[in-house]
Amino acid sequence: MIDGKTSYLSAEDAGNYLKSLDASQIEKIEVITNPSSKYDASGATVINIVRKKNKNGGFNAELTSTYNQGIYARYSEGVNLNYSKKKWNLFGNYEYNFGENYNHFGGTTNFVSNDQIQSSFVDTNRRYQHFQGSTGRFEADYNPDKKQTLGFVFEIDKYNGTIEKVFPTEMYGENSQLDSSLILNGSRTYSRLNTSYSLNYDFKIDSTGKDLSASVDYAAFSNNFNELDVTNYYDSMGRSYRSPTLLQFSLPRTINIWAAKIDYEQPIGKNGIFEGGLKVSYVTSNNNAQYWSIINGAEVVDTTFTNDFIYSEYIYAGYISYAQKLNRRIYFKLGLRGEETQDKGVQLVHDTTFTPTYFTLFPNGLITYKLDTNNTLKLSYRRRIWRPDYQDLNPFVYFSSPYSYSKGNPALQPQISNAGYIEEQFKQFGSISFGDEYWTNPINENVIQNDVTHVSASIPANFSRYNNVYAKIESTIPITKWFTSMNTLLFMQQQWQGAVQGVDFTNAGFTWSYNTVNMFTINKNWSSELDFNYYGGGVSGPEYNNAAYYLEVGVKRLFAHERGTITLNCSDILLSDHYITTENFQSENFRNFEYYDSRRIRLTLSWKLGKSEHDRMQRDKAADDEMNRIKNN
Repeated sequence: MIDGKTSYLSAEDAGNYLKSLDASQIEKIEVITNPSSKYDASGATVINIVRKKNKNGGFNAELTSTYNQGIYARYSEGVNLNYSKKKWNLFGNYEYNFGENYNHFGGTTNFVSNDQIQSSFVDTNRRYQHFQGSTGRFEADYNPDKKQTLGFVFEIDKYNGTIEKVFPTEMYGENSQLDSSLILNGSRTYSRLNTSYSLNYDFKIDSTGKDLSASVDYAAFSNNFNELDVTNYYDSMGRSYRSPTLLQFSLPRTINIWAAKIDYEQPIGKNGIFEGGLKVSYVTSNNNAQYWSIINGAEVVDTTFTNDFIYSEYIYAGYISYAQKLNRRIYFKLGLRGEETQDKGVQLVHDTTFTPTYFTLFPNGLITYKLDTNNTLKLSYRRRIWRPDYQDLNPFVYFSSPYSYSKGNPALQPQISNAGYIEEQFKQFGSISFGDEYWTNPINENVIQNDVTHVSASIPANFSRYNNVYAKIESTIPITKWFTSMNTLLFMQQQWQGAVQGVDFTNAGFTWSYNTVNMFTINKNWSSELDFNYYGGGVSGPEYNNAAYYLEVGVKRLFAHERGTITLNCSDILLSDHYITTENFQSENFRNFEYYDSRRIRLTLSWKLGKSEHDRMQRDKAADDEMNRIKNN
């Protein structure tokens, strides 16, 4: 969520948006680990990014410029504008980004018989990207009186670029002798345009706390890329032994989202609060895949893979919840949410249709008991749902090379989790918790290998179940006045059950992770931070994930009476943020890797125009009593 409003960004787009945000633009980040029934049942944790707004009358602005250097350079220039006067508050920002990026991925596949390697495929793929784009947001709040707020938000995200890729594959025989090889050279142009509109209303009915809010949202996402792949084939001596193959394809995609909801809140008695609401959303997705083989210079439509997939989804939801503080020790909150999903997917070319419909209830509850002035005990339960991504339902084929491809699975079912934990919290300094997450129909990538052709396909699939039993220790330690350390230690016992190519499997393992964030306040104008994260590896479906770790440091300097800020950040200093997986199944052994341009130095300079933060803080302190009296009235 951004400023309390749901973001409909995809995982990739959300990642790009977060990377574009500078810390100086953010007032706070709210993390709700046990969201109430008021929130959508999808997902596990609600993250609300609250950005800074002008709290004074008049106009202010902030200019930001960032230079980011790894193997390749990236740049961004941005401006934040804020105007507030009487009943109006206007906010806008714009950022332009351009640069280059690369990633390196591949792996080794061994085909085994009687514990002997019969043949091997080795991929070492490289992809280079050049991109440019911009993001913008406009927000307006109008307060006709002290009780009502009417808001409007418009967002736009526009990017385009090119990708050049080289995908070599070497095939080895039983004696590790090179049999043959191929090299795929691909060239892609892509573009995306995402826009969203939101109209929201809030009415504080009376001074007792009754509140009515409503919102209507519309979002449109469009992506398109065109690619030409040329594959050359060589024998063991490096000589070409057949004509190159040329494959051209275009994969445009459009997604439209409409959503509306209404929420009501009312105090009950002295210490109780009732909440209730309704929501409806409608999503349409249109994917038109077109493939051509180029033979003797002519484009020939490949009818095997060309297809048009249209998907629509209705979700109707309603919820109620009640919270009460029974006494000075006991507080509880109980809620129930119901969601009905109606899906429809149509493959026009292959004339197939699926129409799943399902209704699910999602109870949740939280009880806290204050043992004494220092210790609080929490007991929590929640039920959540993860619906398949729109692209995961899309049955289109996406080729990586002549021997590997990925495709969606329209038969995917939603995955459901039931999770509970017990936690003891000591003041604000630390906590220890134990929990269990049990998932049915968990979704994970399933690699299917053809032993005859040696072609592998990566297809998302539902497995039987996933269980994660964990223990977590968190602590915030004020070591000195200028040094604070926040630490999280997590232990997990994971277990997956399912089937791969019709064969049942159980994959279990123990893992742990450690994260530390260390903040240093050198003086009024200087501060720094050191972050370290370690993941001990674990299981994911039939795969094993190798251990990984990450180190990042940063320093910030304020100057010109806090109008200017300069920040220097160094990410993945040890160049260790690599993704490596292994899988051993029947006659095949896989080892895959992926890493990218992650070791980078980022320099950011920002400058505030208008009233400085220092002036604003002084004015806020002087006017606190008057402002509070207006709010109370």
